[in-house]
Amino acid sequence: MFNVSAGHPKAVVSVSPDNHVFRGETVTLRCDIRLEGDTGWTYSWYKDGNNSYPHTTYNPYMISSVTQYDSGTYTCSGYRGRDSQSSEISNAVPLTVSGEFGLFLSYPVFTGESVTLKCEVQGYVWWAYQWCKKKAQSQWSTVFQSVFYTVNRDTLTISGDAVVNGDQYRCRGAQYYRPTASQYSNTVTLTVHGKITVIS
Repeated sequence: MFNVSAGHPKAVVSVSPDNHVFRGETVTLRCDIRLEGDTGWTYSWYKDGNNSYPHTTYNPYMISSVTQYDSGTYTCSGYRGRDSQSSEISNAVPLTVSGEFGLFLSYPVFTGESVTLKCEVQGYVWWAYQWCKKKAQSQWSTVFQSVFYTVNRDTLTISGDAVVNGDQYRCRGAQYYRPTASQYSNTVTLTVHGKITVIS
C-alpha cells in the first residue's frame, strides 16, 4: 500500500445489501473517490489490510455466492495514471458471513403420519422461505400451499397421504429487502417405516 499524504482525495467504501450477510448471497462493495467531477481512477481492493489479496480494478466489486472465507474487513484505494494522483486508503468496512440454512426432521416417519420439516438459521428471523421437493428420478420442484402441504414460514407440514419413502426436501431463505436468496439447505430424505402394530 502507498503512504497517505496531505491533499490526497479520500476513498470511501460502502457495502450492500448489508455488512452482515449469509452464505450464498451476493455482496457489492463500492469505492467512491471524494473528488467531485473527477474520473479515470483505477481501483485496488484489500482484505484485512493485506495487499497480497487479489486486486481488482472493478468498481463496484461484486462477490457472488459468498462463503465464510469472504468474512473480513475491506478497504480500497484509487490511482489516476494521467497525473500520478493517488487517493488515501479508504475506511475499513467489516463484512460478516454467517452459516448456511439447516433443514431438520427431529422424529421418525411412519406410514400414514404427517411430517413437519423446519428450516432455519439459528438466531435470525424475518426470513421468507422457499421449499422444494424431489421425487425419485425427477427434478426439483417448488412446494406450494395445498391440501397436501402446509407452508408456515420456516416449517413445512406434509400430510400423511403425501409422505412417500425416498422423497427428498430442501429449503432456502431470503430476507424481504434483499434481492438474492441463500444457497439451498442440506437435503432431507424421508425414510418411512411401517405402522407399529400392538399385539395384545
